[in-house]
Amino acid sequence: MGKLKYLFALAVGAAVAYFERYAALYVFVCAAILLDLITGMLAAVMEGVGLSSEIARKGFLKKLVLLVAVAFGTFLDVLMPFAAAKVGIHYGGLIFSSVIGVYICVTECVSVTENLYRCSPRILPARVVRLLKDFKEKMEKNEEENHG
Repeated sequence: MGKLKYLFALAVGAAVAYFERYAALYVFVCAAILLDLITGMLAAVMEGVGLSSEIARKGFLKKLVLLVAVAFGTFLDVLMPFAAAKVGIHYGGLIFSSVIGVYICVTECVSVTENLYRCSPRILPARVVRLLKDFKEKMEKNEEENHG
């Protein structure tokens, strides 16, 4: 068991060293997800709805999918330069994970704001809530136009 522990530590250390440039992105995404989970639970309790294990399970699974999306973006960032080099194309990299991560952070921040507003409408200025909701609606509209 002792050797397994050292091998695991070595593998994790190597991965962290290799993916150091992604550290800030993962920290921001995880922080945004955690804040959304916490404020969502607070809003549910304060609204009198209470906590539901079924709703929590769905919420955690959705957050897990967000982390998988960022990991997939990281995979593409690592794969694309390698594949591009094989066919003689120059590719700068770090596009996919950054775009996916920023999109997730923005949508999670809008969700945090909505949750805080659900807790107490006087916590945030109405103008801030309106601006964030408008921004979210514009992002969703652009997304629908690009996919539809």
